[in-house]
Amino acid sequence: RGVNFLAAGLPDTDYRREMCDFIMSACGIWREFNLTTRPGGILSSSWMSLHIPGGYIIGIGIDLRLCNLCRQMGEELAKFAAAVEQAGEGIVLMNPEGIIEYINPSMEAITGYKRFEVTGLPFSDRMLKDGHEDLCSLLAANPQGVSLCRQRRRKDGRVYDASMNITPVRDSKGRIMYYVSI
Repeated sequence: RGVNFLAAGLPDTDYRREMCDFIMSACGIWREFNLTTRPGGILSSSWMSLHIPGGYIIGIGIDLRLCNLCRQMGEELAKFAAAVEQAGEGIVLMNPEGIIEYINPSMEAITGYKRFEVTGLPFSDRMLKDGHEDLCSLLAANPQGVSLCRQRRRKDGRVYDASMNITPVRDSKGRIMYYVSI
């Protein structure tokens, strides 16, 4: 309050003028600027501004630490997704009710079902040899997960033996978000 943000964050008057000119140009491209923090450190930021109706200019500034963190998280997520997609083991993600949300290509090859054919369906309905197994009850009785050896049925009707581990994935409060079956 009562502090000129630009003067405090950009103590060099020439650099401040350069940033203000860039923002007032409202050219719609991003440009990086270094701001001085209250303790005197440097904060890398990226800025962009645009003309909006009514003759106004809106400027957006982003802390590049956040952008770098998002980029790093995206890279890590891409590595994880590639590993799951290319794993030789069949992988199924189910919600807490046992409904399939995802199967990887290896699971498609093992079962003959395509992802779109099983997404949204109960895991037990499509992949059991005979009848219906109450997967939710089994998992509720074994909160750490289960290891099973069961016969399963492929889409073409052929039966195969499957060894699988079904493990809950929990949020930071311990609630089950989904199950992963490998």
